[in-house]
Amino acid sequence: MNNDNHELAAAAKTLQSKYPTKEFSVTKNFEGVDVVAFVHDGMSIFDPYVSDCGRLDADPKEAYGIEPDDAELMVKANALTPPKTTKPSRI
Repeated sequence: MNNDNHELAAAAKTLQSKYPTKEFSVTKNFEGVDVVAFVHDGMSIFDPYVSDCGRLDADPKEAYGIEPDDAELMVKANALTPPKTTKPSRI
């Protein structure tokens, strides 16, 4: 299912205003679907609950500095299913 580009652009703009040091944009994921993503260590991240290697679960706050509400905004805009559990942050 394709996402509405207006919703994606609005989400990217909102996130960019909250995180000016990150590069949020509408891009295509590996399946060719338009998604909101940001660049982290040279990688395009479109699911903040997945590590930048793409193999492990990630805590959006710990891994990318993205607040939970903003991670949920990305999940909703990208029509992703959030994980059932999130690993707690290490202190």
